[in-house]
Amino acid sequence: MNKFNLGADFHHFQTKDLKNVSGTVGGSYTYAKNETDQADIWLVKTGYNFDGTSALNGFYAENHDADNFNKAYSAEYDYKGAQQENAGTWGAWVAYRYLGGFADPFSTFDAVKPNQKAWEVGANYTPFKNVVAQVRYAMGENIKDGVYGNNNDVSNIFGRVNFYF
Repeated sequence: MNKFNLGADFHHFQTKDLKNVSGTVGGSYTYAKNETDQADIWLVKTGYNFDGTSALNGFYAENHDADNFNKAYSAEYDYKGAQQENAGTWGAWVAYRYLGGFADPFSTFDAVKPNQKAWEVGANYTPFKNVVAQVRYAMGENIKDGVYGNNNDVSNIFGRVNFYF
């Protein structure tokens, strides 16, 4: 028991900033053909904790109002995990992420940005009580040419140190 989790979310956004969103990505694209100012994003997520030290997690999201970049998904394997109260603890993970920008507009993955698909590896470590360091590296490609310049390849590194009070 308590090894399996499942959830579903629905997010509705309405903003004039979604109207007339367009650009060129290997051709031209718009947010939606009917020029809607809404985003209706459905998301399902699941996870399974195998033995307290390893887990598999994933999600799938889709924005039914967008015509482009309207799907996002991720699958992640986690091993252990840094615990802020226990110095010397650590964790690592490997993940594959596909993040359509209109399905995951506020991504918190840091190394994989919206409109990118990439493999990510990361680790975290607690050197002192209430201090957790983290590093993430992603390697993949933009979903479409030109989203972040003309280069289709993605190679991002991200680091963070959190201090807890």
